[in-house]
Amino acid sequence: MLTASLISAVLGDDLPGSGTIYLSQTLAFKAPVSLGGTITATVEVTALRPEKRITTLRATCTNQEGALVLESEAVVITPEKTA
Repeated sequence: MLTASLISAVLGDDLPGSGTIYLSQTLAFKAPVSLGGTITATVEVTALRPEKRITTLRATCTNQEGALVLESEAVVITPEKTA
């Protein structure tokens, strides 16, 4: 679950950013993560519903060897733009 928290950090801090509201998230753990390993989280937008500000994102986490350790899909409400 610590690996999955990296995805939450990306969504809350970077894409879409502060004010993001989770509607749902799936997690599929693909391989174990070793203590001291380096994990990289990658997020991409796969669908947008701008009228409702709903975004679907695909996220993956890979280890230091490039092996996939986690796949996820999150559906969020994106924050409103502020001036």
